[in-house]
Formats: sequence, structure tokens, C-alpha cells
Amino acid sequence: SLKGNISSQNFDGRVEGVTGEGLVSISVIKESDVVVKSNQGKVSISTAAGSGSYLNLFTAEGELVLPTYLKPNRMGASKSFKGRLKGDLQKGNILVKSQSGIVSVR
Repeated sequence: SLKGNISSQNFDGRVEGVTGEGLVSISVIKESDVVVKSNQGKVSISTAAGSGSYLNLFTAEGELVLPTYLKPNRMGASKSFKGRLKGDLQKGNILVKSQSGIVSVR
């Protein structure tokens, strides 16, 4: 999608996507894998409680919004994070790369 919004609720499985502008909102359950590349739109991922999903997040010029117990790494204008959410399942992978958008995971 170049400018449109993408929204998915209670997704189970693997989702991959590329967007230029626009909101990407994905709510995943269980052990889903999410791969999103965005230029400047907001990417919002909601995970299942206790999933323990592995996060690999990067934004060159935007912001990372994470649960309070996680702290993003900062290098100049870029921010990144690699690590797991809290949870016993330890399932699922979330990879998000953005140029200037806000990346939010909860």
C-alpha cells in the first residue's frame, strides 16, 4: 500500500507488508509473525497477553513506543530495540522497520 491504511484484528499466522504512508494497525493472537516496512506511517502492533514475542524494531527518524519495562536504543536520530516482551509462551516474531514513522508495540 502506498497511502492507504491497513488494519487487522485477532490475526493468527504470518503477515508481511510494505507501506509508504498510512496507518498500519495489527492485533495478533498466539504466536504470529509480523514483518512490516514503512516509510512514514504509524505502525501499531498489539500482541497477545503473555506472548513473549521477540521484537526487532527500527526507525531512522521516528519514535518507538514500547511497554514501560523496555527501553529503546538510541543512536543519533535513529531508535531500535531487539528483545522479548514479557510472557511465558516465548512465541512469535515482530520485525518493523520505518524511515520516519512511529512504531508502537504493546
